[in-house]
Amino acid sequence: VGLFAHGQFAASLAAARSGDTDEVYAFGRSGVMLSESRFAGESAALSQVLRPPGAAEGELTRLAAAARDAAAGGTPSGMLLEPYPGYRGVALVGAWRWLPAYDMGIAVEMGAEEAYAPLELLGTVFGTVFGALVVAVLVALAAWFSAAKLRSEVEQRRVGAYLLGERIGEGGVGNV
Repeated sequence: VGLFAHGQFAASLAAARSGDTDEVYAFGRSGVMLSESRFAGESAALSQVLRPPGAAEGELTRLAAAARDAAAGGTPSGMLLEPYPGYRGVALVGAWRWLPAYDMGIAVEMGAEEAYAPLELLGTVFGTVFGALVVAVLVALAAWFSAAKLRSEVEQRRVGAYLLGERIGEGGVGNV
């Protein structure tokens, strides 16, 4: 019964995966993974303790440490949006929820590059739209100045009710 329940629990966490680098897993207060890692076959150096590569004994990933510390203070969930090294050594962003009834947390982590890839596209689109807006404003200003200049020229050629045409001739006293 326990193996079946563990399998169903792991399957429900695996169903939440959507990208190439995201992972959903359960972990205990000591930082031990309670569900199977999506990347278990990737490297023999992976351990079931959420510790960044090269970290000291007892040191946990930022997400696991934040979840443990916040759970002790009564905070049930949190997010880490600044990239941090995960237990595989890859830069990640993540969110967690502590389940006090089970004394465990559920974490969702995703590679920072994959998580922020839409922002690069958004930056490109924003730059293009902003550039088009600047060009449109410049064109509108040029058209306004051109119309103002034309209006000024017409006003200079008007004398009372008459509109001056072309210059016919000029002499020492005046122009015709």
